[in-house]
Amino acid sequence: MKHLHHLSRHPGELKTNQSLQSFFLLIFMQMVEKIDFCSSLIKNIIRFGLLVCHVLVLQRRV
Repeated sequence: MKHLHHLSRHPGELKTNQSLQSFFLLIFMQMVEKIDFCSSLIKNIIRFGLLVCHVLVLQRRV
């Protein structure tokens, strides 16, 4: 009886596992999108910082 009970319970567990996987996948995709956005933002900040440093260096030379 225990074996049958385990078999009947297994498909439900599988279904919940699939929903959990899709849920985590969704969260992961959103995190990746945020990371991409943050990395582009960081790149822009670094470029701006380099530009400012370049301008300051040019001003010091003059």
